[in-house]
Amino acid sequence: MLPMLERLAGAGFFAVSIDPWQHGDRSTESLTHLRDRLIGAFRRDMWPVILTGHAPACATWTPATATSLTKETPTAYGRWLYAQLNPITHPEHFAHGPAILFESGQDDTHVPGEAAHRFATALPKHSPTAGQNITVHVAEGLAHIESVRNPDVIDRCVHWLSIS
Repeated sequence: MLPMLERLAGAGFFAVSIDPWQHGDRSTESLTHLRDRLIGAFRRDMWPVILTGHAPACATWTPATATSLTKETPTAYGRWLYAQLNPITHPEHFAHGPAILFESGQDDTHVPGEAAHRFATALPKHSPTAGQNITVHVAEGLAHIESVRNPDVIDRCVHWLSIS
């Protein structure tokens, strides 16, 4: 995370990263234990983070994806967040036309690029002009974590932020 924050700060942005509870530097467990816990309780522990902290990114989140990750039943709070904030089921929330860049890895089975394309296709039905502000880029040969750490992806993100 620090290299990305430094890149953003170097490009003139105020860059802050807030780790959710028990993530990143604030975690009290090893990376292996953290990963196992989060995947084991994905809907309970991660849906609130994804849906409130990364709302545009969760346009790629679907119940099918969640089911493939875990058989756990989501909490009432997680169900509410999904029902109220999930962009793929609420494209009208984006009818005002915010600029959105989707950067996905072609091999990302966690947040598939296909869903970004679905969102980009659905939005113009609610607002034709809003659809013009969406850019979708799918990087070949990259999975979920690799796409976040890829220098070309980071360069595109910083460039996009600089011109938006």
